Order: sequence, then C-alpha cells, then structure tokens
Amino acid sequence: MAMGLRLCIFICSSYLFFAVAQSVFAVSISVSTPSASISSDIFNVDVSISGATNATNYLRVDLFKDGTNKYFGETYNGSDWYSGSEGKNYFPIQIQNSTASATIKAQLGNPSSDEYPDPGMYKLKIRRYTSSGSQSSNDSQTPADIQITYTLPTPTPTPTPTPTPTPTPTPTPKPTPTPTPTPTPTPTPRPTPTATAGAATPTPIPTLSPQIMGATTEKKPFWEIISIIFGSMLLGLSVIWYIIKIWRGEGAYQNLN
Repeated sequence: MAMGLRLCIFICSSYLFFAVAQSVFAVSISVSTPSASISSDIFNVDVSISGATNATNYLRVDLFKDGTNKYFGETYNGSDWYSGSEGKNYFPIQIQNSTASATIKAQLGNPSSDEYPDPGMYKLKIRRYTSSGSQSSNDSQTPADIQITYTLPTPTPTPTPTPTPTPTPTPTPKPTPTPTPTPTPTPTPRPTPTATAGAATPTPIPTLSPQIMGATTEKKPFWEIISIIFGSMLLGLSVIWYIIKIWRGEGAYQNLN
C-alpha cells in the first residue's frame, strides 16, 4: 500500500517537473538575412530552432513596421508562394533532437498601403506552426532589422463612366391609307342589227316633241275667229229651234187624242 502511494507521488511529481520545465525552457528561434536591404525581389532568411518537440513544424516569414501588428510578405513552401491562414501550407521543417535549421525564400508580395506605407526600416520575424497546424505562442526570438527600399506604385484612379443618355426612339409615321378608286362600270355594247335581204325596212317612229305649256301658238286671223263665233251661234239656235219644234209637235198630238 505504501509502495503504491510512493509510486503515484513520483509519477505526478515527474509530470509536473517536465511541464514546468517545458514552460520555462521555451522554444528559441533566431533569424538572420544575408542582405540588410531588400526590395521587391526574392530574398533568403536563415532560421535556427532549438527546444522544440521532435515533429514536423511549419515556418512563416513575417514583415512588419515596428510597433504594429500589420504583417505582410509571402513565404515559399517548396512548390508555391503562400500568405494565408492555414499553418500547414507554409514551409515544412523537421525537428530532430529538439533542433532544426533551414533557409527560407520570401518576398514582399502585395502589401497594402496600411501594411507598407513607405520605404524604410522594418522588422522580420518567424512565425512557427506545430505539427497540428496551430500557431505556437511561447516562442522566444528577437526580430531582425531590415531595410526595405521598394516604392508602391501610385494607384491610377479609375475614371467614373459618364452615363450615356438613352436616345428617345423617333416615332415612325403611319402611312395614310390611299382610297381605292371604285371602277366605273363599262356599258355593255348592244349588237347592231344586220339588215337581212328581203326583210322590210322598219319605219322610224316620229318622235313627238313636247309642247311647253303657256307657249304661244301661231295666231289666227280675226275674221276666222268671227266666223267661228257666228257659226257657233247658228248651231246653237238651230238646236234650240229643233227642240221647240219637237215640243210643239208633241203638244198638238196630245190635243188630237
């Protein structure tokens, strides 16, 4: 019973010792650059690591203005340039016996004016990611000073396009309908009768000319008018005489009877 208790205390003490030692003896990183001045060209960074756990780590080159945390720069991972947030996409390095060293290629990339306002002195450091891809937070390192001479190009202002007025469509005049002329009926010609030999020639019927009422006819002589009047009177007297004669004859006949 006592032996088991002592063994448990020893194991716990050993665990605490190594945990405290790990926190006290943090991973140390040293950086240096062959050139103290860089521009937009690719440059090399020499890195040495000590105190890390044996495993594959990933290293990222960070450039920044002293006193800020606006990092920029691109790191070559052996096949491509990368500057994103995925830790395992950076330069891989194998930690053996808690140490490792490597030369990493880096370049400025495309920093914004906030990250890189103008040429001058900047800082360079290494950001380490563990085998799980997580960023290490207890590394000890002193950033290197580096002169950057690159000048950002002045952005060309994009001209604002002037809106083109939409042309108003011109109304197409409608053609005035032309009235279709009504065809004038052509009279059908009547056949002209052909005279047949031996046939009687038709006698033309005289056309009576209408007399206009009120028109004055030829005046008769005065003596003709007097003769007509006198003759009419004689004719009237003869008729009267004849009537009287008949009347008297009938009266005498009645008296004889």
